[in-house]
Amino acid sequence: MGIQQAAMIIAHEKVYLPKLGRTPMGLYWECGPYLEAPLDVNELARTLASVIDTGNPVIPHPTQEEFRKWTPTEKALGTRSYRKLAQQGVISCAVSWLESGIAVAFSPPDAKDIQVVDYSSQKMFPLDANLSDICQYILSEVKARRNG
Repeated sequence: MGIQQAAMIIAHEKVYLPKLGRTPMGLYWECGPYLEAPLDVNELARTLASVIDTGNPVIPHPTQEEFRKWTPTEKALGTRSYRKLAQQGVISCAVSWLESGIAVAFSPPDAKDIQVVDYSSQKMFPLDANLSDICQYILSEVKARRNG
């Protein structure tokens, strides 16, 4: 299994971390219950460690019917509209495990849709980086955006 991709949706005072499976076509798709953490470095690091332990299981590619269903995270957020979430100030964050390190990228501050991720501004961490350091960076970025 292993982990290649983790997603975070930061809304209100919570971070939602959906369980992502990987299809044979390379699509990462929500495939189970999400985890959530408060905006706290230690709690977020513990929750991210659980996501890493779960990894990205191989799943069948979703059918059109499955694409139309609400995911657990969408239910928790109360909407399927990524545009509406962007208007509400919700931030998405992608954490990717690459050969060169761990990449952390966010939806742009002016995003019209939180599914858009700005990989050109991603921050790289070494593969052996402490999860608390990564989570500290994520939460500092969230705080800067909310105060800026």
